[in-house]
Amino acid sequence: MRRLALEALISATAVDDGVLSAVAHDPDAQVRRLAMRATAPSGGTPSSVSPDAAQTVLTAGVRDTSPAVRLEALRSRRARGDADACAIALAAVGDRDTHVALLALDGLGACGSMPDAVAALDGP
Repeated sequence: MRRLALEALISATAVDDGVLSAVAHDPDAQVRRLAMRATAPSGGTPSSVSPDAAQTVLTAGVRDTSPAVRLEALRSRRARGDADACAIALAAVGDRDTHVALLALDGLGACGSMPDAVAALDGP
């Protein structure tokens, strides 16, 4: 039920900072994954959460125990155009989950001005 409620709030662009904070700490990994998605713009509509709240949640999201949450946090950072998206993606290249590591490598494609990102893409 929490997943469906959060999906509805995301669709209505009605997730506020309080809701985001609560769902970001939910015991259900899929609810936490949706919390990451709630921070990103959707269909050209900006997220309704504050940049500070989004930053806090996404920072925790890239360190979550669930690969699905980490994956969504990386996607949301890229969609938001966060200044530290390249550094976060570079760190995630070594993720223990292959899907997260591959998404991080894909994200480095937009980080051509970062020598470490270029080295990671050129490396073995």
